[in-house]
Amino acid sequence: MSKPLMRKILSRNIDTLVLFCCQEPITGYGLMAQIEQVFGIRLGSGLVYSSLMRLDRDALLFHQFVEGKRGTRKACSYALTAKGMAGFLESIHGLRLLCQASKKKGESGHDTR
Repeated sequence: MSKPLMRKILSRNIDTLVLFCCQEPITGYGLMAQIEQVFGIRLGSGLVYSSLMRLDRDALLFHQFVEGKRGTRKACSYALTAKGMAGFLESIHGLRLLCQASKKKGESGHDTR
């Protein structure tokens, strides 16, 4: 898959991606580094942090301030809430259904809706 296509897919599914990455507490910087390491794509900080703030506002994530790596500056760490885990699982289920419908459409040559 090309990097531009991968970037488009990740950007359009940023909330699901963030929920996936926040199953363990992680900072926004750590989240961006993890996405880059796994997918080889650097997403913009505005995209990632706006998703974190939106998910926190909607109680899908919670945040807490923790000591930075060098103990000098506090960092904000994010983790899933129970509601966030349910939302993540629902998103994954929806993506599976979409993939199944797409596969059926491809096999039959027409829309199965």
